[in-house]
Amino acid sequence: MLEVHILGTSSARPAHGRSVSGTLVRHQGTSVAVDCGEGFQNRVVDHNRDLKEGGRSERARLGRLDCILLTHGHLDHTWGLLPMLHTMALDDRRTSLNVIAPTSHAVVQQLLSSGDPFGDLEGMELDAVDLSRLYRQWWSLGGTSSSLGFEVSWFLVGVDSSGGSRNDSFSAVRLDPDQGSVKALESLEGLCGNLEARCVPTRHSVPSCGWWLKEAGRLGRFDRRAAESAKLPDEVIIGLARGQNVEHQGVVLEHSAFRGRPRTGASLLISGDTAGGVAAFGRLAEDGFATSLLIHESTYLDEHQERADRYLHATAKQAAAAANACAARHLVLTHYSARISDSSASHSEAAEVHRSVFDAADGDVIRISDDAASVLRRNGKDWLEMPL
Repeated sequence: MLEVHILGTSSARPAHGRSVSGTLVRHQGTSVAVDCGEGFQNRVVDHNRDLKEGGRSERARLGRLDCILLTHGHLDHTWGLLPMLHTMALDDRRTSLNVIAPTSHAVVQQLLSSGDPFGDLEGMELDAVDLSRLYRQWWSLGGTSSSLGFEVSWFLVGVDSSGGSRNDSFSAVRLDPDQGSVKALESLEGLCGNLEARCVPTRHSVPSCGWWLKEAGRLGRFDRRAAESAKLPDEVIIGLARGQNVEHQGVVLEHSAFRGRPRTGASLLISGDTAGGVAAFGRLAEDGFATSLLIHESTYLDEHQERADRYLHATAKQAAAAANACAARHLVLTHYSARISDSSASHSEAAEVHRSVFDAADGDVIRISDDAASVLRRNGKDWLEMPL
C-alpha cells in the first residue's frame, strides 16, 4: 500500500489556509518527498502532531527520507529543500539521501561532455531557476556532503520540454560537487528505496516532469481452501503459502496453482506544474505502465482557460482529461490558484470528465492499494476516512 501525505495544495503562494507544494509518499520503510516549497519541514512537524493527537498510526518523518524528487525549479516547489538539508545535518543524520530533478537533455549532454558538475553552461539560455543552476546555488550555501556531514547524491534527468512522448529517451547524470565528477546514469533503479520511479515529461515554462512511483508487484492471494481440499499436509500448505514450490508424494506442486492472479502493485503519478494535453501521460498507458491514482495540478477553472494557456498550467477539466489519458482509476486535484477559495467548483468541473475525482486539502492522507483507495481528512482532532 502507498501512503501519500499531501502537505500543500496552493499554487505560487500560500492562500486560503493552503500552503505551497509538497508531498510525502511512504511505502514499507521507504519515504520519498515530491517537491518541497517554503516551510515544508514545518508542515511535516505540524502534520505529525495532528496525526498523533488524532490517534493515527500514519507518520511523515523527514529523518527517514530516502529521496527527494523535484518536478521543476520554481521556488514554490523547491524553496524548502536547503533549509531541510541543514536541519537534517543539525539532527546528526548519517544515512544517505538522493535528490533527483529534471533539466533539459542539452544540459545533461553538456555536463557529460565537460565532466565537471560546475562546467560551463553559459550561452545555453537557461532560466534562472533551471535546476542545474539551483543545484550550484545550494552547493555554494552548504548543500554538499562535506558541508552537511552526511551523503547527498545529486541527479539531473533530461526531459523533453514540450511534454512529448519521449518517455523512453533516457538521459541522466549523477553530480558529485565534492569530487568534481559527473557520471552518466543508465536508469533510476534503486534510487527511491523500494519504489520504482519514472520521470514523465510535462510542459511548463521551465524543464519539468511528473513523477510516477510504483510499489513492487506481489504474488496472488493464496487459496488455503483449495490446498486443504487437496488434503495436503500442513507443512506443504505452509510452504505453498510462502510462495515456494513443494514436492509432495513425488510430485512438485507449483505454488501459483493455489493462488489468484498476481497483483501488480499500486502506482501513483504526481504531475507537478504542467499545461494540459501532455502526450507523455498517454504514453504511460500505451506502454503498459498502469496508474492507480493521478495527483494533478488544477490551477484554474474553465473560465480562466486563457490564463492557463498563457502560463502553462492546467484547468480542472484538463486534469481530468490527463487522468483519462493515463487510464488512472482515481484523480486527486491540487495546486489551486488563489482565485479559488472553494475547491468544490474544481471538483464539479473535473467530475464532468472523469468518474472518480477528489479535491485535496492540506493534510489529507491518501492510501492506495491494488484495488482500492481512500483518504483520511482531519476534522478537528479526529480523522475521517472516506473511500475514493
